[in-house]
Amino acid sequence: MTRTTRLTAVLAGGLLVTALAAGCDSSAETPASAPSTTATEAATEAATEAPADAESSDLAAQGDDLEEFVTAVQPQLDGLIDTFDGLYSAITLTAVRPSTIEYTYTYAEQVDAAAADALDDTVPALQGVVDSAVVPAMEKAGITIEPKVAYTYVNADGSQLWTHTFEPSS
Repeated sequence: MTRTTRLTAVLAGGLLVTALAAGCDSSAETPASAPSTTATEAATEAATEAPADAESSDLAAQGDDLEEFVTAVQPQLDGLIDTFDGLYSAITLTAVRPSTIEYTYTYAEQVDAAAADALDDTVPALQGVVDSAVVPAMEKAGITIEPKVAYTYVNADGSQLWTHTFEPSS
């Protein structure tokens, strides 16, 4: 198996593992605004502050859902690493609040920088998987405000080789 084929396989594998976590589900509640002293103040406050407060509360709840989602998926990634026959020393998933999951693949041995070109070539195919599997799984888990999926590849020496952040196409 060529390195390019292996890189493509691990990206697809990571995406599929994310889709398996679709069973993670949380609900978020938005707290009510604090009562004001007069009806006029209440109307003004509701019109100007409630949307910002609700959005802030929704993002905080979504961040909690994001953490739960990552916690559920990481054990599946731990099992995935063995399928790549020593290519990676680690595959991790990190929650980046409020709406991004980041896969980080760390190579066991140093990889030539030309591998980044091969990873660039996978972007259109990965976008399709993000749209059809990953984002729906995230949304089912309560991550509905601007969900994103980032992939980062790190060389054995710790230097970043490639990164790309995906957003839903539609």
